[in-house]
Amino acid sequence: MRLRYIKIDNSRNIRVTDFTKFSIEYWRRLSPRERKGIPADLAFLEIMGVIKGSVSQATDFEPLSREQYLGRRLRLANFASERDRDAVYDIYEWYERARKKRGDSDQADRVIKVMKALEAFRSSGVPEDGEFERKIRSLLNEIYVDG
Repeated sequence: MRLRYIKIDNSRNIRVTDFTKFSIEYWRRLSPRERKGIPADLAFLEIMGVIKGSVSQATDFEPLSREQYLGRRLRLANFASERDRDAVYDIYEWYERARKKRGDSDQADRVIKVMKALEAFRSSGVPEDGEFERKIRSLLNEIYVDG
């Protein structure tokens, strides 16, 4: 029996950005003109839940592009007007540049890394990897659905 392990590099991206950190360390750095009247809590929710939260194997684990986001149906986006969604996407792009420059990570980044690792296991063709992948998906469903 061959054992395989995922090597996780914990030396990078150990600073996790949650809403509190976002509002204090990021949002306050934006000028009112750059905020464009968008509330911090809704901007963060839209970034995490819609723009970054729409990643999947079908999108090659990439967040929505501006065009994809602006084309979203209203039920998937929290902002009705295209102008507001465009402003949120500007904020998202600024946040991503600032976050990467600081070496921070957020919960969406962590979930994306797990999803990529699971996809690698699933596509490996090794039966033990498939069983491991099923157990991890079950655990993630319990955490994110029931939690």
